[in-house]
Amino acid sequence: MTKLKSLFAAVLAAASLNAFAADWSMVWSSAEEQVFVDSQSLIKGTNNLIQVRILENFADTVNMGHGFYEHKSRVMLIAVDCAAGAVSYQQWSMHADALGTGATVWADGMQGGPAFFRPEYADAPGYSRVVASVCNSPIASMQN
Repeated sequence: MTKLKSLFAAVLAAASLNAFAADWSMVWSSAEEQVFVDSQSLIKGTNNLIQVRILENFADTVNMGHGFYEHKSRVMLIAVDCAAGAVSYQQWSMHADALGTGATVWADGMQGGPAFFRPEYADAPGYSRVVASVCNSPIASMQN
């Protein structure tokens, strides 16, 4: 009976984890990087800003902070302003291995409010595709 209860608890735990699993869709890919959007994380907030989680995966190790934050991928929560075509970082975690795995080498969040920027396709095609994907989603057209 105890084994059956343990098995049932494990099945319930696995099912609850799957309910909250990300639904990553690739929006950009090149030889250097891949960018994914988690369509299950879209939340429309105040001022028509939309929050979404994105995953950036790099072919080579990226070096930030003068060698202190070497990483192969990062998962970020960003805000998208569809009216302005702009994004702002909110939270991030940088990971030693691909696809958001491995040791977390740095995790942090924006201090002092958002800092929006407009990604230009030539300079940031992945972020441009994130804006297009989020702003063309059904949640973007919903009224608050």
